[in-house]
Amino acid sequence: MDKGLIVIMLFLLIPIANMFSSQSRSIENPRFRIQQEEAAKILWYKYISVAEGASERGIKAITTLEDGEEKVYVIGEVTDGARQWLILKLNEDGDIEFNITYPENGSSYARPYDILVGSDGYIYGVGQIDKKNISVIRIYPNGTYEVIFNSKIYFNGKEIGTISQLPDIYGGATIIGDSIYIATSASSLLHGGFDVDILLIKIKLNGSIEWVKAVGTEHTDYGLSIFVDSKDNIYVLGARKDTGYNTTFYVISPEGDIDTYSSALNITNIGYDIYVDSDGYIYIGGGISSDGKNRAILMKYYGGTLLINTTVGDNRTESLIYSISKYGHHIYAVGYIKGRKTEMEDLALFRFTLTGQLQWNVTLPANATDIGYGLCVSEMGNIYVVGKTESFGAKGGDLIIIKYEIPTFVTTVKGAGPLYIAATGTLVLISLIPIIITVILIKRKGEKI
Repeated sequence: MDKGLIVIMLFLLIPIANMFSSQSRSIENPRFRIQQEEAAKILWYKYISVAEGASERGIKAITTLEDGEEKVYVIGEVTDGARQWLILKLNEDGDIEFNITYPENGSSYARPYDILVGSDGYIYGVGQIDKKNISVIRIYPNGTYEVIFNSKIYFNGKEIGTISQLPDIYGGATIIGDSIYIATSASSLLHGGFDVDILLIKIKLNGSIEWVKAVGTEHTDYGLSIFVDSKDNIYVLGARKDTGYNTTFYVISPEGDIDTYSSALNITNIGYDIYVDSDGYIYIGGGISSDGKNRAILMKYYGGTLLINTTVGDNRTESLIYSISKYGHHIYAVGYIKGRKTEMEDLALFRFTLTGQLQWNVTLPANATDIGYGLCVSEMGNIYVVGKTESFGAKGGDLIIIKYEIPTFVTTVKGAGPLYIAATGTLVLISLIPIIITVILIKRKGEKI
């Protein structure tokens, strides 16, 4: 075959290649649309009660691989007169391998903050036990545990006041290297008396305290979430209470310098969870309040500059975000939606692009109040959400855990009626014309045309 003819064939085949490659991009047309994204699918959900008449709630979850199998660890709380932490280990199918309640005899102030995977491979539960006691336990794969820290906290040589929190989120924690960073709030720190400031604690995995810090304003400040980046900068998310609530976050450098940033939104707002990516972009999930209704909000900052704020819902709905996580090129968030189809809160999983666009949300189909408080995305691409359900089990509410599957790339066609089919067929026929001409040229090679 003539070399020039080969080049002509390859050139003429480009329209067909373009037509088929276009299926991997979003195509919009006044008459039809090819849409890329599908929402996550619920693979299973389970509600868990450890005592008859008690109420349970899931707060955080983490995943790990043990002998090549995915395991899920959940921390929550059980209230049955006294309060206890509730820690569960489940396999990827949702079967419970063990549960732990701590402390053994309960406490009226037992409140869990977070569950973490340490650099040593063990699982750590973090929270408080009494009004002034922070507690950390190390959890082993066989279901036993060891208390590595349980003590009152001292700041500047003085015992702190009462540890104080908002009703739903008590504090946060993270592990970097061999240290656990904890954020909560307490009185008698910076301003004395009953004023509440954010309490920060760094505890080694061996149980020794490295430092105790406090940050806050002249108002009441609650510590809700903490993140430490690869440069050891500490990001602390708080809620400042004055006439209303306002999201405030602090950036503490390794040298101890503190920068304070407050939300520029002129409306009551609370950020419940913070995430910082490797490029220094800060994502905050929470809620704003207007006209007596909550609306979920995702905010994105760079330094102290607000780049994006995306709200979810309208004047017919309410929503809230309690936890966020970045996976790939998306931000996943969990909380609730209320009002469009039901007057009860429906547990909701959201996915946003990194530019703040809400791509989809998935609600749990149920008939009572269900709220998601924590989520994690595993290395294998599964999403686990934990929270509280009143739709199943006990009337007072049970812990619920849901497993979602992140959809792989899918191209679906919406509104593909006869006109769409006719248009597609015409494109195929037009794209085949170069091949037909090429075949004719080959057969008549050497003849004058």
